[in-house]
Amino acid sequence: AAADRPIVRSRVALLYDKYFGLNGEYFGLKVQASQLLSVVLQAWTRLPLLGVFVSVHPRLGPFADLGYVEYYDEGGSPSAPIFWTIFAALVVNALYPAVLLVQRDAFWSRRAVAVVDAALDLVYSGVFFFAMLTNGVITAAFPIWPLATLSLFYPTVHVVFVCRAIEAVEADLALRRRRAGEVAKERKASVRTSMALSGRVEDALLLWKGARFAAVALGAVAAALVVRCADRYPLLNAIPGPC
Repeated sequence: AAADRPIVRSRVALLYDKYFGLNGEYFGLKVQASQLLSVVLQAWTRLPLLGVFVSVHPRLGPFADLGYVEYYDEGGSPSAPIFWTIFAALVVNALYPAVLLVQRDAFWSRRAVAVVDAALDLVYSGVFFFAMLTNGVITAAFPIWPLATLSLFYPTVHVVFVCRAIEAVEADLALRRRRAGEVAKERKASVRTSMALSGRVEDALLLWKGARFAAVALGAVAAALVVRCADRYPLLNAIPGPC
């Protein structure tokens, strides 16, 4: 099992784990910063692109019809669910840190945060990529502009690092549990050792700070929707064309 393997870390990795890792001292602050950045990046790049995609292609047909048959009032399937899937992921992304980081149970405020983070990254990268690729929007599936490229590949790479962090922290906690029995009782345990033994988080995020994060993140989504989608779906059902 991964938890039984010896832990080999560089000094930089040890410092990162201590302060910003899954059981680090400033994990909550890091999650808030990274998730706010993710919400702003995805909302600013994804929503306008998907909005114009739905406006131009309100219904989607079989892959063989690409470039030959366009579906409007009937036939095929609606394209709007693609937009609302990404939009729902943004709303969840804006809310889940406020809901989970305030919990004192380490399972919810640490491991569940990492799992939800990875799941959202898969939605941002996988759902968008396959939706664009299977509908022939190659330039969106393989972007060249810096922000568009970052918004597609950052979640993909982040999933790998999150999975690796979960594996590493489980190994670290298992080692701390084994060592805890060998440490003298008069010696005060570290924060991470206490978490490993009790399963409780001592410095959970304050409720008002969680509410503040949710308000700012949801405001960023709303701003992107109003500013970037003013001339397209969902604020405008169809792009005006020639008479």
